[in-house]
Amino acid sequence: MYSGEKYVDTYRHQANQLLQIRHLLIAQHNAINAQNQADVDQKAMWQAAREAATKRLSPQTLPPGKKWSVRDAY
Repeated sequence: MYSGEKYVDTYRHQANQLLQIRHLLIAQHNAINAQNQADVDQKAMWQAAREAATKRLSPQTLPPGKKWSVRDAY
């Protein structure tokens, strides 16, 4: 193998390493995005559940003229 071929092999090896690093960074980026989306989804579910529970227990949702009681929420 002469020096020109050795240079080409070294260049190819480095290019392959850079592509592997790029793929790993993209995979890491996608994993972080997926985790962030899961966090946002969970917070939205907690907020919706809290709002539903608050509304269900709110005196404004009871019929007018009825005295509010904890038993009325069930």
